[in-house]
Amino acid sequence: MAAGGNALRILDNIERILPMIPWDARVIAGHGPLSDRAGLVDLRDMLAFTIDFVQTRKKSGRSLGEIQAEGFPAEYDEWAGYITADAWTEMIYASLP
Repeated sequence: MAAGGNALRILDNIERILPMIPWDARVIAGHGPLSDRAGLVDLRDMLAFTIDFVQTRKKSGRSLGEIQAEGFPAEYDEWAGYITADAWTEMIYASLP
């Protein structure tokens, strides 16, 4: 992605720091509201799902536009925030080898 973000690195970083964060800790994200360890686990799970979603489709030969047109399942609509679903899909797509 032009801004330099890498979805795979975001997921890797969260997986690395999760074991260091106590369950009663408050998490201040660079984007989004104040959260806690459970919220970070939810974020990790969303990242893993959406990365796998895009990766599976890219490996099957689908273009970025086709994946964006399909969109993520509705349960991920709540994750919209500082980045649109299309931009997030593009970041994932560009992050994949």
